[in-house]
Amino acid sequence: MSGGVMAEMGSNGAAMAPLSGASKTKHVAWRMLLTTHGLLVRRIEERLTEAGTIPLDWQDVLMALHEAPGGKLRPSDVAEFVLLSRAGISRRVERMCARGLIQREQHPSDRRSVFLSLTEKGRRTLFDFWPVYRAAIEETFTAALTAEKADTLSAILHGVLEKVGSDHHQTIYPAGITEEPQVGAG
Repeated sequence: MSGGVMAEMGSNGAAMAPLSGASKTKHVAWRMLLTTHGLLVRRIEERLTEAGTIPLDWQDVLMALHEAPGGKLRPSDVAEFVLLSRAGISRRVERMCARGLIQREQHPSDRRSVFLSLTEKGRRTLFDFWPVYRAAIEETFTAALTAEKADTLSAILHGVLEKVGSDHHQTIYPAGITEEPQVGAG
């Protein structure tokens, strides 16, 4: 290679061009986003485990059902909300039903379809979970942000979401993240 610099070779034998300038900066940002996300989730899950709450990924299902019109969603709609495959949501629903947090209900006009909804235990679990989750978010994430930086980060991520998200995800976040669930709501 020119200048004595060897290019790295990809698995197909093709040379991988080194990154430079804006391209390098953007790739570094991508790697930082992945690393930060992974570390934040790990730390938050540690706090939740220490507090004896439900797993973080169950909260997404409970919140989706809590916020759903009429408190019911089809499993495929829950899967879209929490970014899971049909198989992944099926396994999660089975475990959560077994714990009594959610229930299946027959669709009134289509006996082949089911809706998912929160049980009273699921609703109480969500309300008990939320203060622990909020404290973990504040400790691990928001403590590192000023309001201005949070606005900037939100704007950046919203722009990315507009490019890659579904219509569903684009309509959830423009007004901001869901507030703490209120007793009796949903």
